[in-house]
Amino acid sequence: MHRRSFLIGASGLTLVAVSACTSPQPTPTPTVTPTPTPELAVPRPARMARSSWGADPYAGGAFSYLGIGSTPDQRNTLATSVADRLFFAGEATSIALPGTVVGAQQTGVRAAIEVAVVATPGERIAVIGAGVAGATAARHLTDAGSTVTVLEARTRTGGRIDTTTDSDWPMPVELGAGFLDSVSAAATEATLTALGVITVALAPETSTRTPDGLEVTPSTIGAETVKAAIAAALPLPGDITIATALLGFPAPDPTPGEGGVSPADWVNEYLRNDLQLRFGAGADELSAKYALTDGTRTVDRIVLGGFAKLVSEALDGIDVWTSNVVSRIAHDENGVNLRFATGESLQVDRVIVTVPLGVLKARSILFEPQLPLTHIVATTTLEMGTVDKIWVEFDEPFWSTDAVRWSVAGGDLDITEWVNLQPATGSPVLIGLVGGERAAAIAELDDDQVVDRARRSLEPFLTA
Repeated sequence: MHRRSFLIGASGLTLVAVSACTSPQPTPTPTVTPTPTPELAVPRPARMARSSWGADPYAGGAFSYLGIGSTPDQRNTLATSVADRLFFAGEATSIALPGTVVGAQQTGVRAAIEVAVVATPGERIAVIGAGVAGATAARHLTDAGSTVTVLEARTRTGGRIDTTTDSDWPMPVELGAGFLDSVSAAATEATLTALGVITVALAPETSTRTPDGLEVTPSTIGAETVKAAIAAALPLPGDITIATALLGFPAPDPTPGEGGVSPADWVNEYLRNDLQLRFGAGADELSAKYALTDGTRTVDRIVLGGFAKLVSEALDGIDVWTSNVVSRIAHDENGVNLRFATGESLQVDRVIVTVPLGVLKARSILFEPQLPLTHIVATTTLEMGTVDKIWVEFDEPFWSTDAVRWSVAGGDLDITEWVNLQPATGSPVLIGLVGGERAAAIAELDDDQVVDRARRSLEPFLTA
């Protein structure tokens, strides 16, 4: 009897069709002499910069997503104020636009309005976190006449907007948020334009290649297969991961097609280059029932002029205390006492907590009394995904394509999605995107190793 199934690898990406009758008898494995690592054909970049959001103690990941056991309603739960003293904002509390700068901005406005409704003139308000949500809330409250103090654990403001300005680079390097959706972010884009921050449209043309460098026509097989597998699994009781939904769905044909890329390869390409970069998590982590309908996460513009100006402008004239790690938040009918890691404390009337979900999940802040059970459940079951960027600049381009988006279908290269900034900037700068467990694995490498992984991953785009 033949058996056919999916095997989802540890990374949640490797999808293999298996057909077998009986197990073959084991045979001795010959000793293999290691072959020397082939010399890389892609030149060494002049410079490289990288992020590592999963290892960042003040973030715990890049943005939130819905895993098994979590629902969109838990975002609303996390946004619910406690005793009119504690208020919450941040992308994880947004149902409409989670995982986005615009979503974070909207929650900052919402929290500021909630505070304004119950606060009396003269009250002192603290905002924990100088990211975009905290900066937005602080700006609105300050403009309304409140006395606001912003507390930030980092030495800088911006949170998960991390703009590095270095004269060696031809432009500011965005290691955090750096993409926008022109529809949902129209107001944000207008603000950036007014601040002199450049945003550029990402052209829709994509250069999709095999690991051997053969150009192939992009396919919708991956998206269609995943969508059909989820639809088939939805009537089942409870929730399962997208990987489990695929396991119960007929395997795509492993027969190589154009360029040697099979339907199974296209499923893997979609899981890795679309889902894993959209949510920062693998198919074996994402909820089949809710993940794909969790807000809007599309991008069609890139920020090139210094995204951090959005935050610094909002915080202009506001009292901001950097390098202040809040370790305890205690509240009662008289107000809120904030304890810092240094042992010092601050008494305020109300507080808006905008720290990333990853910080709440790590229990880095002690709440007294503890948060309501509904908040604890939401914090526990909502998950944090990771997408990291690897910026590389070359002395001159080694590629000939003018496509802005590059992707690799098939194979097992480390970085299979790239953004080419040369058409927009005239500089030979590429941004590699890597998510989920691949991002975690690359984060453990030193800079030289990451450069070599990037060079190897760029070989499909060498000029013929």
